[in-house]
Amino acid sequence: MEDRRRYRLKMANHTNFFVIHAKLISTQDFIFVKGTLHEANLNFLLKCPFSPSRQQTYTPRLLIIDAKGSLGSLPHIDSLYNPLRPDISINEAAWEGKVELIRQLADEKNEYLKELEAEEAKYNNSVRDEDKDICIEDFTAHQGVSGGSNTQTEKTKKVYNLSNDVKVWSDFLYPHLHPSTLYILEDVCLQEKGASGSGSGSSAWGGSALGGSAWGYAAGAALMQREDIEEGIADKIRLLSESCDSLQGFQVLGDISDGMGGITYGTLEHISDEYSRKAVLTYAITPPHLSPPTPETNAITRASIVQAYSQLSKVSHTLIPINLRSSLWNPSVPGCKWSNLEFDIMNPYESSSIIATYLDTVTMLYRRKSNALNLGSVCDLLTPGGRKVAGGRMALPLGLPDNECLFEWLQKGESPQMTSLTSGADLTCDPVSEGRVIRGVPNKLLVRRDTRLPPGVRFNSACQLYEDYLNECQTPPSTRVMAGVCDIIKTTTPFPSIFTKAVTQSGFIAVEPEDGIKEVLSIPTMATLTQSVSVAWKLQELISKAEKLDVNKVSRLVKEGVDRETWDTVVDDLKSLISYYEIGNNVEMNSSGDDS
Repeated sequence: MEDRRRYRLKMANHTNFFVIHAKLISTQDFIFVKGTLHEANLNFLLKCPFSPSRQQTYTPRLLIIDAKGSLGSLPHIDSLYNPLRPDISINEAAWEGKVELIRQLADEKNEYLKELEAEEAKYNNSVRDEDKDICIEDFTAHQGVSGGSNTQTEKTKKVYNLSNDVKVWSDFLYPHLHPSTLYILEDVCLQEKGASGSGSGSSAWGGSALGGSAWGYAAGAALMQREDIEEGIADKIRLLSESCDSLQGFQVLGDISDGMGGITYGTLEHISDEYSRKAVLTYAITPPHLSPPTPETNAITRASIVQAYSQLSKVSHTLIPINLRSSLWNPSVPGCKWSNLEFDIMNPYESSSIIATYLDTVTMLYRRKSNALNLGSVCDLLTPGGRKVAGGRMALPLGLPDNECLFEWLQKGESPQMTSLTSGADLTCDPVSEGRVIRGVPNKLLVRRDTRLPPGVRFNSACQLYEDYLNECQTPPSTRVMAGVCDIIKTTTPFPSIFTKAVTQSGFIAVEPEDGIKEVLSIPTMATLTQSVSVAWKLQELISKAEKLDVNKVSRLVKEGVDRETWDTVVDDLKSLISYYEIGNNVEMNSSGDDS
């Protein structure tokens, strides 16, 4: 099998919330138990450098770009590569006279991180194989319902409620990070205003050296023009690329609601110049917990979103808007709903777990071990006729009842209830092409033993069964790539408790739900990447709103260099983007019907 790498680049604080969730979900695949097969290609996620002490380490294969203040208690250089020194003493000073020692108070760690730290210290003091023991014990403990020891089972019964404790993404991070993974923008500071009233102190609003408490797309793009920042990020990308045997492309995730959209554009522009033959798949993220405090901040946010869609599409092969709200323009409209989820959309720790689950599932199109598409083929699938913007849907969980098999469930006329993650766009409307992944349905749940199938019909996987079902029903589109893996999504701590009582511990839907609090250990899912005309309708809605925005009345935008002429060019670029779609006169408009 040709093993070609793709690198992931993540820009902005909220983006890194679901990046860490996705990394934690993926890390569960690193637990190897005899007799268990894993279908995910771990080389896509993992690199194995050596620490200064010549210890082989296993760290994520990614680059994170974020603001100052986003790390919380996480050090800039991981302890694997920079062992902690003893406390510094004033007696170490090499000069005579009075010495004043000033200490910065360390960020307080939550209970979950403290217990992780204690566990790691215990294993670091042991002579046994650390990684192997942790993985096996963790797996055994999480399988308590099927035979773990009583002590281990009791240990896993402790369920952490981190929804009110998580302030930044490092508050629930447990994998180690390589020093080349992080690039911190020292001129952009993350403020700890409550972005939500739900306990999370993470804010989408950052101050910067450029002035003001909110910064727009143009300010981020200007910051990226600074030689030190441009070269610093370029060096990080080069290090990642050089560690890869055969670079296939880049998967880029960026927050587009503020100046990070401009940082994302500058990064993509560098990739386009230096790696012009590599595929670039960009997920443009609008944080669902946005709550602009002033009309000016609201205008800056909207202008940044419009500019990002206009510019990122120029330097990406495929652009996927991800937004849990039903409008690209208005951050206060209702959010997406899943019938078996209960979550606070204003809490980034909870909402990001949904996006992370989607990403970890749909990327199986190009990161499974066998029959995986390369990233360029995925981009080609989603961009017929120059259509560069596509969308995504997900069923979370799949919806299969706990007393049925997949075949009979589909025969009854049931199917997964897919919810759009692209601002509520109806991706079932005139779809052109699609990549679909079904995940977490074991072969024993495909068909009942007593089911009589037609002669010659046999189902070997959920992927084969569901693809036959779609073909028999003549479900569009005609151009579809179907993929399936048995690897489940594990939802133990630190995944938030967002499932209703109807969801069993294995992620199926209980016919007779039980009372009491239980931890959902895993879930089956389905996710798609879809090219549909409804994406153009959403962009058309965005254009109609953008044309009404008078940028000359927003002083901050004027200071950033966004005048009327510049704005008209941005809007014209968006119009050019949707000119490849046959949108007709049927344009979806925001149900709220206002410009607020």
